[in-house]
Amino acid sequence: MNPSEHSAEDVGRLYDVWLAGGGGPSAVYARWYLRHRQPREYVRLLDVLGTPAPRLLDVGCATGVALEAAYGRGWGSEVLAGVDASERALTEAGERLSPLGACVRLCRGAADALPFASGSFDVATCNGVIKYLDGPAFSGLLAEVGRVLVPGGAFALGEFGPRVTERYARLWRIADIERWSLRSAAVVVAALDDAGYARIAQVEVPRIRRFPYSYIGVVAHSKG
Repeated sequence: MNPSEHSAEDVGRLYDVWLAGGGGPSAVYARWYLRHRQPREYVRLLDVLGTPAPRLLDVGCATGVALEAAYGRGWGSEVLAGVDASERALTEAGERLSPLGACVRLCRGAADALPFASGSFDVATCNGVIKYLDGPAFSGLLAEVGRVLVPGGAFALGEFGPRVTERYARLWRIADIERWSLRSAAVVVAALDDAGYARIAQVEVPRIRRFPYSYIGVVAHSKG
């Protein structure tokens, strides 16, 4: 399966299987990453944005680890929202975030068809999702995020990028990450520009230790 051969529902089912304990090496890594690893790259993107905003949406929120970290740093004090295609991931996110109270809103849906009203959020984040999106779905995500943000609202996007070293590459090929769309920072910046975003800037995000792939970080702002 690659981005041109699947839908958001397919990806959601894939993560449902992985989180239920199935799958191969990719599943083992995903379970650890989504349940136990500190979201360092995500936090780096938030730090670049600066002053915490009261209404935050995380597109592809998975098990809620990133949302929990965001709230702990002052983001989403009024609305802390997440959308994901995986029903099992959302169940885990609900359990994780339930102590945070009424500000939490979790919805099942696709990245390119967000179930929120226009202008609902001050900030949107999307980390580790766009590799699963083909061209039209990626463009749809950018359009939808622009729609649900307030004018001038910030969008922080992070994702694995192309391989930058052969060291450890043989080990990580068993995780089959290269079957997905690993876009360069230049491609992501150009797509945001084409979608009408302003003040687009690449963020320096340290590469994960012993991981042969780059990590892409970009922040942009919706039309003011």
